[in-house]
Amino acid sequence: MWNHKGNQIRNASLSYALVLSSLVAAFGDARAETHCRTIAGGSSSLESIDAKVRLQWIDKRLRHGARNARLWAWGWAGIYSGLVTYELITSAVVNKQADKNDAYVGAAASSVGVLVLAILPLDIMRDQRWLERRLKKAKPDTDPCALLAEAEGLLLRDAKGEEFGTGPLVHAGSFIFNIGVGLVLGLGFNHWTQAAATALPGIVIGEIQAFTQPLDAVHDLAHYRAGMLDAPTKKWPLMWSLIPTVGKDHYGASFALGF
Repeated sequence: MWNHKGNQIRNASLSYALVLSSLVAAFGDARAETHCRTIAGGSSSLESIDAKVRLQWIDKRLRHGARNARLWAWGWAGIYSGLVTYELITSAVVNKQADKNDAYVGAAASSVGVLVLAILPLDIMRDQRWLERRLKKAKPDTDPCALLAEAEGLLLRDAKGEEFGTGPLVHAGSFIFNIGVGLVLGLGFNHWTQAAATALPGIVIGEIQAFTQPLDAVHDLAHYRAGMLDAPTKKWPLMWSLIPTVGKDHYGASFALGF
């Protein structure tokens, strides 16, 4: 009789200990989370998400956005480099000095496109690498909220840079630049037909470049501010290709854009 009661007491004590251990473990996990204030313009629900989860999400999205930005930048650098090469070859094979001058102006205009991509790259390409190095060098006792604030600052800057790249100033600058190239050919060399043939395609190419620029950081910032870290993100829906064309009486390149 005593043994039976003793077993009941022992079993009850063991059950109580297991429940208590579970509660302590759960409480410890809750205490292990760190909740930081929301980003500027963000919803209050963002504060309920663990800082580590938020930081990992930003790191992942910046890596994705930087990859698209590099593909876009290298692609357009290749296009402009191809145009420069084409114009330089043209200047070498034509006989008339007037045609050589047209080719020189075209090569110079295309070179500007390469220089702009090299001198003013999208911020996300540089920021993603900086954050990757920062996280690798971070010490275990580093304040997670401080790290998160740094990552959020990069996301804000990258979104602002992408918005500027597709904004009215960029469109206006491309238009003015290409009109200026046309005026150089028209007023400087009195080649108005070539001026139109250079300026109008230049404007179109500039618009396509702006239109195809990735906006990953812009979309990611909107999701992040809303606390929607598990929501599907918008994919870059564009594909492009540059195809050399060679014929009996002509040579050049064809640009294809797919949606």
